[in-house]
Amino acid sequence: MDRDAFLDAVRSAPAGHLTVLIAVFVGLTAGVVFAAWGVAGVVTESVLTRPFVTIGVLVLFERFRVSLAS
Repeated sequence: MDRDAFLDAVRSAPAGHLTVLIAVFVGLTAGVVFAAWGVAGVVTESVLTRPFVTIGVLVLFERFRVSLAS
C-alpha cells in the first residue's frame, strides 16, 4: 500500500476507527519505548555494577585468605 492509498483509507475511515488506529499506534509506540528503556536500564546496570561486584568479591576473598594464612 503506497502513501496516498493509506492516507485515503485513513481519511475515509469513520471517526471511531481513526481513534482506535491512533490509540493502537500510541500504545505500540509507548510499549516499544518502555521496552527499550527497560533493556537499556538492565544493560547499563549490569555493565556498571558487574565490575564493582567482581572487585568486591575478590577483595573479600583475598582478605579471608590472608586472615586464614596468619
